[in-house]
Amino acid sequence: MNARQLQIIISAMFFVVVSGCGSMRSGTTWRTGKVAAKVAYAPSSSELANATYLGIYQSPVTLNDGLWEGEPLADEAVSRPTIGLVDSFRRTGDLDGDGRNEAVVLLWESSGGSGTNLFVAAVARNERSIVNLGVSLIGDRIQIKSAGVVNGEIRLEVVQPGPNDPACCPTQTAIRSWRLSADGLDERKAVITGTLSLNSLNGTAWYLKQLSQTESAPQKPAMTLRFTGGKATGNSGCARFTSNVSGGDMTGDITFEPVEKNRMSCPDNILAARYLQALSHVRRFSFSAGQLALTWALGEEVETMIFSPDIK
Repeated sequence: MNARQLQIIISAMFFVVVSGCGSMRSGTTWRTGKVAAKVAYAPSSSELANATYLGIYQSPVTLNDGLWEGEPLADEAVSRPTIGLVDSFRRTGDLDGDGRNEAVVLLWESSGGSGTNLFVAAVARNERSIVNLGVSLIGDRIQIKSAGVVNGEIRLEVVQPGPNDPACCPTQTAIRSWRLSADGLDERKAVITGTLSLNSLNGTAWYLKQLSQTESAPQKPAMTLRFTGGKATGNSGCARFTSNVSGGDMTGDITFEPVEKNRMSCPDNILAARYLQALSHVRRFSFSAGQLALTWALGEEVETMIFSPDIK
């Protein structure tokens, strides 16, 4: 597997392997200095994918189309330190109170071990360049349920390992937040909100973006999903549906039973039929970069549907 394939997989689910890296900074934040003469708009996705970031390793790294790959950590080693920009994640807001927006991105770091380190970074534009204001470590294999800039603060709703959780399977829900200071991104005290459950799905209207890793869903008509009190409702793109949902033995287990369509049928809509079939075979749910991931299995086929809270 080459670095680009690794980038696609990690950006989708963050389930790659990573080891502790001796060259990684012991601290979790870094700032490059004040930004002068900023203009009114935040860096674009393309600019962020080719920006320079400090604070992940001792030396700065410059991404090329969202990816950086270093030299092997040891002679004849196969794995290389790799850093990538999480695809389809960009939030903007005024972090320093000057009335002009900065951009917030997520970066993943892998060195070939047993997990994936996730970082949050703040980036601004000045008259001549794109400047990384700060980087902070979020953690290993952290799920991001939602993210935004609220009152000048980066705020992430996360699923993270609790005191008794194995590294593979986080269950603790929390609000994590950072503020920009002269030293970079300073993390505030986390607010622990509970334990991951089916109730964690309630209250958000989700729009299907990917039926599988290789198959995108159309924007129009939108294919939707919403959870309320043990039920799931939505639109397959041509018909409404409803289903009871239940959990399983492990946190994150979910079953749709059964998926029922209303009277408006659409037998010729193959994509709608595949969506409903996939829902009826969903086994797990998780969150990735503010999106919902539902993993389904049919025979030997195992795939993941990706939903966004934004129709765009």
